[in-house]
Order: sequence, then C-alpha cells, then structure tokens
Amino acid sequence: MATFEIRHHENKTDYQLLIDNKVVCTLMSIPKGSFMREDGKVVAVNAFCMARFAVTQDLYETVTGKTPSYFKGKQHPVENVTWYDAVRFCGILNNVLKEYKHSELLKMNNLTDKELDTFVLDPSSPGFRLPTEAEWEYAAKGNKGNFDPANKVFKYSGSDNLDLVGWYDKNSGHETKPVGLKFPNNFGLYDMNGNAWEWCWDWYADDYKIYTYNPVGARFASNRVSRGGSWDFNSAFCSSDYRNYFGPYYSSKGLGYRLLFVP
Repeated sequence: MATFEIRHHENKTDYQLLIDNKVVCTLMSIPKGSFMREDGKVVAVNAFCMARFAVTQDLYETVTGKTPSYFKGKQHPVENVTWYDAVRFCGILNNVLKEYKHSELLKMNNLTDKELDTFVLDPSSPGFRLPTEAEWEYAAKGNKGNFDPANKVFKYSGSDNLDLVGWYDKNSGHETKPVGLKFPNNFGLYDMNGNAWEWCWDWYADDYKIYTYNPVGARFASNRVSRGGSWDFNSAFCSSDYRNYFGPYYSSKGLGYRLLFVP
C-alpha cells in the first residue's frame, strides 16, 4: 500500500505532498488578502495553499488507479472528470493523511452525490478540497497582500498576453499540453488560464455577487462553477474574471481541477 505524507517545503512556507517518499504536488502558500471582482466589489479571503499545477494524469492515476483522460500524457492535466470525481479525489487524500483525521473534509469521500450536493463547506477545515470560486479568482489574479488600486492586475493570470501564460484555441494545437510550460503568475501558479477548465467548489448562482468575505457560494443550484478557460476556447473565456459552469455530473476533454490545501 502506498504511503502518503504532507510536509513543509524546504523554504518553510509552501507544502509538498509525497507518495512513497516522492514529491507529487507542491502547494504554494497564498496569504490572506483581497481582490476586485469584475462588478467592482472587493472580496476578501483567508490564507490557503494552492497547487502549483492542475492535477495531472499521473497524480490522478496514482491516487485512484483510473485513467479517464481523452488526451494521454502523464504530465497533462487530468480531464474527463466530474465535479464528484474531483471532490472524492480530495476525500481520498484526506483519509490517508493521518494529520486530518478530525477534519470535516474527511466526510467527502463517503457521502452520496445527493449528500455532497448539500454539504456545507467550512473553508477553515484543514485538508484538501477544491477552491471556492473566490479563492480561485484571488489566486489567479496574483495580488500579493490586500487589494491596492495602484497594483497591476492582469487580464490573465500573470500577463495581459495570453500566449505567455496559457493554452487556448489559437496556440494549443487542439489538445491539452503538459503542465508548467508557460510562465507562472505572482503566486507561482501555472496554467490558471487555458489548458483545461478547473472545477471550483461553488454552485453557480448570483449569490457570488452578494457576499464579499470568504464566500463559499449558494447552498444549492443546478450547476457547479468552473474557471480559467481551456485549450478549445477563445481568449475571452480565459480571462481571470470569466465565470463558467457545468452540471456536476458533466465531464469533458477540457475540464479538470486543481487542489487547494488548508494546513
């Protein structure tokens, strides 16, 4: 049986997930802060850690034993996964890491789909999960510290030139690409725009426009949020502001996810 371990990176700030003593995921420390939404409202979020890359096919297969992706490549983002698949992947990690045996997030791996639909997320619970929509947007925009109107915020995650930071319909060659080939943003995160859409925790609803402190989304709706754009969408869909959604049972060759971790 594989052994799982979470530990501090040698820089004492970030974290690393190890399986059988091999680093399989680096989680970048994101300080608490705030960002401005497209509607002009400032939203604040607590500190968290975000995976440097989207979950790869190699990591997904190592944890689940499954290979669902349409495009094959160990370092390509996993795709063809539903929201429930992504949430249960996080639940597996939480259950094998002894440090989080008291976390509410342990339940995610054992709940039915209907129970997951009504699970109320406490964003302070330790362990792995999907990012909320607000956490994803804050991490994508890469503002270090509190929102400052004078601080440059790019249209895409790390640049106003999408070709520098993301794979989309004009440069992807009609397929996903290995993670980490473009430039990162200010938080050291790669591929936040393009390559594959990323599932977020939230139900897609107008409640997102109401709450401005650590929002976790509506209690229930029909679709779950996805952010970031993908290899087969044009640049307008890859903006860090653009909100997208799919039904939680939906999967496609352009839809994956990224891990969030609360120490």
